[in-house]
Amino acid sequence: MDSKHIALLLAVITAASVIFTQVDRNSTVSDFEAWKAHHGIKYSSAFENAYREKVFLENKLRVELHNADKFKTYEMGINQFSALT
Repeated sequence: MDSKHIALLLAVITAASVIFTQVDRNSTVSDFEAWKAHHGIKYSSAFENAYREKVFLENKLRVELHNADKFKTYEMGINQFSALT
């Protein structure tokens, strides 16, 4: 990996840690649970649910980082496919 890839990786890790530490502690429903309820999605096992939550949070972070870049010419969003790789 070259220095650009390392810098990008560090930026993503830093942004993720900031986002995860600023989660509203008073919220009783996570973004993932709200997303599942909105789209009527249920998973057959706790393992699948945990895996899909991880994927959802990674995709949500990617969307937030993209939308925070003022030089991007389009905006990304969360949809019914946000827990897919």
